[in-house]
Amino acid sequence: MRISACLITRDEAGFLADCLRSIQGAVDEIVVVDTGSRDETVRIAREFGCVVLHHRWDDDFAAARNVGIAAATGDWILVADADERLIGGEALRPLVLEAEAETGGFLVEREDVVRHPQTGRTERYPIGMVRLFRRHPGIRYVGRVHERPGDTIRDAGFTVRGTHRPRLTHLVSSRTDEVLAAKQRRYLALLDAEVAAHPGDPWPRYYRAKTVWYLGGHTAADAEFAAIAGDPRHPAPQRASAHAMRAALALRLGRPADALAHVEGSLAAFAFQSLAHYLRGDALFALARYAEAAEAYARVRGSLDPHAVTEWIPGDLYLPAETRAYKLGSCLLAMGDGPAALARFREGMAASPDDAACWYGAANVALAAGNPVLAGRLLDEAAARDPGWRTPREMRARLAAAPGKAGAGELAGGAPERDDFLALP
Repeated sequence: MRISACLITRDEAGFLADCLRSIQGAVDEIVVVDTGSRDETVRIAREFGCVVLHHRWDDDFAAARNVGIAAATGDWILVADADERLIGGEALRPLVLEAEAETGGFLVEREDVVRHPQTGRTERYPIGMVRLFRRHPGIRYVGRVHERPGDTIRDAGFTVRGTHRPRLTHLVSSRTDEVLAAKQRRYLALLDAEVAAHPGDPWPRYYRAKTVWYLGGHTAADAEFAAIAGDPRHPAPQRASAHAMRAALALRLGRPADALAHVEGSLAAFAFQSLAHYLRGDALFALARYAEAAEAYARVRGSLDPHAVTEWIPGDLYLPAETRAYKLGSCLLAMGDGPAALARFREGMAASPDDAACWYGAANVALAAGNPVLAGRLLDEAAARDPGWRTPREMRARLAAAPGKAGAGELAGGAPERDDFLALP
């Protein structure tokens, strides 16, 4: 059973070596389709023994993906990008060896590692994406941007399963906000062309709305999501995702009550998802309905369901154990139950000792209990784990300047801090 990894590149010298290093021991060949690099990308790919193909860029990501897939010789194809890293690659071969004959592809967890510009905090968001599938003439990418296998796996007679091992880490925060914005502006031009070419296809409209949101066009994005969500001709998972995007956008605009209504629409359209429960928790937390928020967060799945799925919501979001512990602990602390909150934060520390959030949450518990000395030590621990996160350092400075007068801190257990994260395709 041979496995091929397929990548497309252009000027990725800063990312490519670490990506290839994470992949090379887990696959039998790596096919790199370069679309016109002017840096050392091609040299790096060849040094790693990759099959390097050159493809003239024609404003079509799917076409470039399909060049690599057509050249691959493996029985299975793993698709990755240069700014992604494969985690748990040792699980890849057992996964495909044990795959049932009807399984044509896998939803793979991809963690988007995001730095929130408002606070400097680094956080990870796992979502499900089809990135592993059989090499089959009927399975190809579609869409000139935000390319995807689409329905081609099902059209080829296969089903799709979920897996949480292996997984990918996406280093979103390693690119500057200016680079990300420029990238989205380029995507918008491609999406405009895609919408014009395929006016009845909701996919390019959906991704165009996300891109417009990312670039600040909140009203236009909401209108497009509303049109997709309200059209019964579109697949239920896509309508559900459009409702969820409206909920996320409402939260960003300070309208948690509206967000709750959109969440209900999302769950009514497609119940098998985590994203709506995640957003429901954020909305309820913003409304100070902490017990209900905790119940909603508890319903968010921790990882991809390994059982066979025939449909899934685009960009479904999961909660790592430490993030779940932080959110639940924040709800409990907001309700005044410090001991229960501390127990949750300790669970998060045990699950991921290097994650800063639960250390910060525990510092809030110590402050609420009147122990600023302990709070200071815990804030130091949080700052050491996430040096860019300003909130623990600022609270520590207030403690040092006025011991005994610092407040209980600003709980961050509710909505994600980056207002464009869910918009980022």
